[in-house]
Amino acid sequence: MIAAIISTLGVFLGSIIGLSLKYYLENRKLKNKTFSETTSQIINEQILIPFRFSIEMSLYKRIISADKELTADNQIMIEHILYSLKQLQERINSHHLVHSSMNDFFLSYLSNTIISMNSEKPNMRIINKNFQAFSDTYFDLLNKVRKSNFLPPRGVQYRVAFHLYKQKNAKRFQNSRTRNKAFLYTFIYLVITTFGMFLIVSLVHLAEMTYIIFWQLYNMTN
Repeated sequence: MIAAIISTLGVFLGSIIGLSLKYYLENRKLKNKTFSETTSQIINEQILIPFRFSIEMSLYKRIISADKELTADNQIMIEHILYSLKQLQERINSHHLVHSSMNDFFLSYLSNTIISMNSEKPNMRIINKNFQAFSDTYFDLLNKVRKSNFLPPRGVQYRVAFHLYKQKNAKRFQNSRTRNKAFLYTFIYLVITTFGMFLIVSLVHLAEMTYIIFWQLYNMTN
């Protein structure tokens, strides 16, 4: 009975780990996939260059409502970024190749961000949450194009240099990145360790049951 329960838990945990690993690998594959030279050039000319200062230099910043004043370099007024995002959406929708090159997450997060900003009663928490998600996809797009052109990806230091973060200062931003990595590595270690323990216990019980079965069969034949 105990062996069956342990085996079931092992299979269940293994399934969860397998699905999580599949999602992680697919997500990494999507991020690492590069554009063709033609597509990369079109996206660069139609999206990245025209919106470099209006959107790229605003990514991850905290959006401030129209009735407040900017108090930090990592803040941006809602009307300014909304205008740029609408222009971006119009540009994408008017260019078939550019639109077809954008993944569903990019288009969805862009649309959600614009819709939340256009609301009659804007919720700044939801707006900033949507904008952070959109920033991730835009940043991935930027690095995919750079990779297609054999350029190094933009990273943490680039974001720090241009205040591209939602935290109060660069130190908190860098600390959050460190904590996130530490949490991820700890989680992976715990999952692997737990799965390994279940696997070992299951194998031990399986060996015991196999031994008992063979011993009983041996006694029946003698």
